[in-house]
Amino acid sequence: TRRPLSSSRVMRRLRDAGVRFAIDDFGTGHSSLAQLKALPVDELKIDRSFIRDLEQGTRDDAIVRSAVDLAHSLGIKVVAEGIETPAAWTALMRLGCDYAQGYFISRPMAPDQVGDWINEVNARLAGAESGTAQVRVLNELRLSKGLKRP
Repeated sequence: TRRPLSSSRVMRRLRDAGVRFAIDDFGTGHSSLAQLKALPVDELKIDRSFIRDLEQGTRDDAIVRSAVDLAHSLGIKVVAEGIETPAAWTALMRLGCDYAQGYFISRPMAPDQVGDWINEVNARLAGAESGTAQVRVLNELRLSKGLKRP
């Protein structure tokens, strides 16, 4: 009889076919370092509970910095979930996070609005040379869309 394929073998076959995998809510629940070792993941999503109160020199800062460094050393991209403040945005840029999501960047929107939003953000961020300028641009975009400050 044939043995069933293990999860990691199935994932590797799917990855070879072009499917990409992410570990969601990293640092909480069932996510673990063993998954990073055993599974062919492309992206690590750091749980919002570590992002919410992110400030330099705190435990959250140490955890996020370590997760980013670990992921990058394994060739894995990092997504920070739940960015709601300019301070968190700035801290994640400092830590080298690859991608960000959260209400500070944008509230959920209809699919037909995404293209225009991306074009507007890219055009406005192109002139922002520093992290401080990027935060200012994002705040201006939020306010122009009628969104409240976090």
